[in-house]
Amino acid sequence: MLRSASLATNALAGVLLAGCNVPGGALAAGDATQSDAAVDAPDDVGVDVALADTSIDALDLDAFGDASEDAAELDADLDVGTADASDVGVDACASTDACDGVDDDCDGLIDEDGCEGCTRVEVPGVPSHVYLFCNDTQRNWDDASAWCEGLGYRLADVQTEREHSFVWMRAQAVRDDHWWIGLRRTDGWRWTRGDAAHPSEPTAYNGWMSGDPSDAEECGRMKKDADGVEATFTDGGWETKACTDNNFTVCEVGG
Repeated sequence: MLRSASLATNALAGVLLAGCNVPGGALAAGDATQSDAAVDAPDDVGVDVALADTSIDALDLDAFGDASEDAAELDADLDVGTADASDVGVDACASTDACDGVDDDCDGLIDEDGCEGCTRVEVPGVPSHVYLFCNDTQRNWDDASAWCEGLGYRLADVQTEREHSFVWMRAQAVRDDHWWIGLRRTDGWRWTRGDAAHPSEPTAYNGWMSGDPSDAEECGRMKKDADGVEATFTDGGWETKACTDNNFTVCEVGG
């Protein structure tokens, strides 16, 4: 009886071991399933400033000093994170990146091929946070907002002095002119995402020029100059304007 049981046990072990060595066996099948489910993120995702129509590299455009040192701090200021290609199914990745505010090709960059009529600038070290400075034509505020939304973006909101410096310097590098941003008076002055933007709000960053905002007008822009003096972030730079006025457009995604 004991001899019969021992033979049966040895025979069963042999079958199980054979299954491990035969193609399609238990372990081979498990390995194949795991491999098929994996999505490898690219090894050489670069952090660049990809521009559609205009080159800005002559300025270096680092308003914050060394980009590698400042990327984490700016990221914290703007509450953004980088895209993670490993979270995207392989079937969702396209072969090219369309201008739609999305990382279509899963390489960690958004719209790196550029958007027609706009200059693309990403935050140093944060390739998922991108601005478009669209100076192909001037638009009223509603059309500018619709233009950004049509690209998968929004009119830019500026929440800190650091971000104001970044956006203003790059806007002026593209074109020394007035630029619509996402300021509008509805139930008070707010950004397109709903955050308060009135200087009376204790938590709101105040980039308004002296005397603004005026409730006589309902939209806000970055002004070209302040009484003949360049309107840098230290001078203010935001002013109210009639929403029907035409200006160039700053779009944003990822911030």
